Amino acid sequence: MIRGLQQCMGDSVTFTEPLGGLNESIKRGVLFVPGSVYGSDQGFIRISYARPQLDEIHSGLAHINDALQLHFK
Repeated sequence: MIRGLQQCMGDSVTFTEPLGGLNESIKRGVLFVPGSVYGSDQGFIRISYARPQLDEIHSGLAHINDALQLHFK
């Protein structure tokens, strides 16, 4: 997941490596949970990597990146 984030998004986003308006991504079949559900500040999302297969993670991150690019144009 971390490597995929770095490869797909580079320096365009920041993220925190875990210790334990993105409707476009949902349209593309990529779900996320607001980070506030897990105690993060607003403006963060939690990306699950427990269910997807390894080959699905990269394409999912690409879809999230596409949604972010559309949202922040």
